Amino acid sequence: MVLIEEVEAMGGMTKAVNDGLPKRLIEAAATKRQAAIDLGDLRFLAVGVFTSASVATAAATGPALLSSAISNSLL
Repeated sequence: MVLIEEVEAMGGMTKAVNDGLPKRLIEAAATKRQAAIDLGDLRFLAVGVFTSASVATAAATGPALLSSAISNSLL
């Protein structure tokens, strides 16, 4: 409800979009999520990228290896 009230206080959604509110909120959420991923607080696996053995190894050894495996797979 706070977000709706903020948009209404700005003069409506059209004004909020023109002032860049949605973009700022999306950027803030993306930055927070990426920080959690970088710190290892949030992990995720893509479906179909790894074999079962490589997923188990990457998950067991932590986010640094998982990130490296993803980077190497996509090159």
